[in-house]
Amino acid sequence: MFGNGAETVLVDFHMHTHRDKEFSFDGEDNSFIVEYLNAMESHNIRIGIITNHNKFDIGEYKALRKEAKKRDILILPGVELSIKEGSNGLHTLIVFNPEEWIEGD
Repeated sequence: MFGNGAETVLVDFHMHTHRDKEFSFDGEDNSFIVEYLNAMESHNIRIGIITNHNKFDIGEYKALRKEAKKRDILILPGVELSIKEGSNGLHTLIVFNPEEWIEGD
């Protein structure tokens, strides 16, 4: 990625996975990662940040990241912090640096 100067890259900063109770996946659990990354590729998304609601699943993140690397897709860890105060609540997306945040990575 970025080997020849400037490049337009599609990034999705707000991606949920089947570890999020608000995400729906009808396929088999063992096909989730492949189908998820196929969907990213079909939409030309080259960078994705996993931001499930108020939780982070390190095993799922590492499995997604491992397969994504084979496809030249960058997956970053994150979380969607949901606060239910006020009329509509507040949702904040937090993106973590995987080299600093995930120990032993």
